[in-house]
Amino acid sequence: MTHLKVGFLSSHNYLDRHAFSGTLFSMYRALDRQDLTLVNLGWPSKRIFLQKILRRLGLQKNDPLKVRHENFESEAKRFTALVQKQIQRQGCDVIFAPIASAEMAFLETQVPIVYSSDATLKQRSIEYKLNLPQHQFDAYDKLEFEAIARAKRIVYSSDWSVRSAIADYGADPGKLVVVDYGANLEDIPPADAIYARCQNPTCKLLFIGKDWQRKGGEIAFQILLALLEKGVDAELCMIGCVVPSHIQHPKLTTIAFLNKDIPQERQQLCNLFLGANFFVFPTQADCSPIVTCEANAFGLPIISTDVGGLPSIMRNGQNGFMLSRTAPPSDYADAIAQSFSDKDRYRQLVESARAEYDTRLNWDTWGQKVHGTLAEAAGR
Repeated sequence: MTHLKVGFLSSHNYLDRHAFSGTLFSMYRALDRQDLTLVNLGWPSKRIFLQKILRRLGLQKNDPLKVRHENFESEAKRFTALVQKQIQRQGCDVIFAPIASAEMAFLETQVPIVYSSDATLKQRSIEYKLNLPQHQFDAYDKLEFEAIARAKRIVYSSDWSVRSAIADYGADPGKLVVVDYGANLEDIPPADAIYARCQNPTCKLLFIGKDWQRKGGEIAFQILLALLEKGVDAELCMIGCVVPSHIQHPKLTTIAFLNKDIPQERQQLCNLFLGANFFVFPTQADCSPIVTCEANAFGLPIISTDVGGLPSIMRNGQNGFMLSRTAPPSDYADAIAQSFSDKDRYRQLVESARAEYDTRLNWDTWGQKVHGTLAEAAGR
């Protein structure tokens, strides 16, 4: 493959591990490991332009819309003027623009663009019940239409997003590609370390999610209760959310937050991934949750719902099980109990969960596939 110069376009600091929960950073590093040259577009810069764009659209909390849409355009044009100077000065064969419909809006360039996202605006609006004022939704929807139309190729993380791009935005199916995301964790254990959990006499459940309601925290707790009612010795650890005061049980442990940037807390998180038997994730709305890839990296089978982009991540019976969003907790408990009670079957599930990570749910595989898409867009 001919060596490429790839412009990485974003108004976010993609060199920051926290931007978009570390996903932009992971994308940047994955491409940087490929046989190509990355050209930084938009960042580093003293100004965080997208924050200004969001503020002018009234999409940031506690900041009412006070500025007319024309001012948003002036800020966006100022950003793209910077980017165009960077392109002229450094040159690039193709531009990679992750989560960057606003950044693409006024960019005037003949360089082909590969746009990337985990969902369309219409999907986010419905799934997350954004309930934006119509003028704000229309402003961003226009950007989404333009980004999809202008892009030479589009990399989505799920078939779910592809369907919306075609049905809702008239996207050309021939330029759409699905590539799985990876895990935003660096401390991936060796494959032989994942089987110790198979000796657990207690079925240990792990739940991670900030949004208690959307991520299905109440359902996860009810799954614990259902298992105990079935006579299964089970425990549940919940991380990252504010658990309502009425949710209490001797078999429940809660941890408010673990910071991956603090070595001790990152190690604690890794130990919890490694020691659990099932990652319970009854989310009610999601795109392509990275935490599922992280669970599989530790050989941890997932019990989840068939919402959003999860059907592209999940392989029923391989890296876990998907149930309907409306499935009762007892159905989740049945799936867990049946798998956990058969030790040979459970060990195979642990092995195949890790195999899904090794073969597709990792950033190196993502980087290789996106590298190929970038080359196609550049005509190489």
